[in-house]
Amino acid sequence: NIKNLSNTEGETIDTVTGYESDIDEDIKGIATNNIFKRNEQKILCTICYDEDSKEFVRITSKCNHKDSVCHRCVNANIEASIQQYNTDIICIASGCDKIMDYQDVKRLTANETFKKYDKICFQCAVKDIPAFRWCEGCSSGQIHSGKDKNPQIICEKCFQISCYTHKIQWHYGQTCEEYDKSLHDIDNLLKKCPK
Repeated sequence: NIKNLSNTEGETIDTVTGYESDIDEDIKGIATNNIFKRNEQKILCTICYDEDSKEFVRITSKCNHKDSVCHRCVNANIEASIQQYNTDIICIASGCDKIMDYQDVKRLTANETFKKYDKICFQCAVKDIPAFRWCEGCSSGQIHSGKDKNPQIICEKCFQISCYTHKIQWHYGQTCEEYDKSLHDIDNLLKKCPK
């Protein structure tokens, strides 16, 4: 089926007719198959394999792998690490051993979760300061410059008096030496029967 048409300059152009519908159907079939295949190849989270996972995240700023873990799984890993007082949170993507830094955790967590993480980071940092003590009354903390020479710590927040040496509330009516002796006396009284 050859059809004569004229272009805008008046020249006659021969066109083939009768094949348009076959070509259109082939193009529609290819497009439909591509759309079907694209939907068939859903990207799944490599941890939970949830088909509804849509938000894949870069876990650490140092990761070189494809974003393959959903935000929900990353958060669950961070929260589990926080519950175990672990601040060295490792990327959970398969084969990756990069540790999340402070900003990674801040970027990926809700505010409440990040506050818990921040508190644990602070606690880990101050535990290496020899003169730092936690208040036995309010769980605040401070550095005590008097150390064992002047063992009474007065909390700057709640004014509770604690013992620097024994890490307890102040043992009123006893010096540290007297308190130690009383502990020794109690131990002697509670010794197990040799039988």
